[in-house]
Amino acid sequence: MSLPPKQQQALEAVLERATVDAKFREQLLVNPRRAILEGFGVGIPSSFNVKFIEKEKGVDGLIVLPDVRR
Repeated sequence: MSLPPKQQQALEAVLERATVDAKFREQLLVNPRRAILEGFGVGIPSSFNVKFIEKEKGVDGLIVLPDVRR
């Protein structure tokens, strides 16, 4: 899924900050909606669910499986 340019830039800013700000990174893992609102002043619509995860040590790639088709 590709994002519109404005949202892509916002995501890149969030990810960049998460590489240097340990407290912000932890907040993203616990409550991403609040972390982004407090850190960037941007609200995520309640209809959009988002979750951040960390790649464990020793894992070279992290792949999210697609939804199950029914």
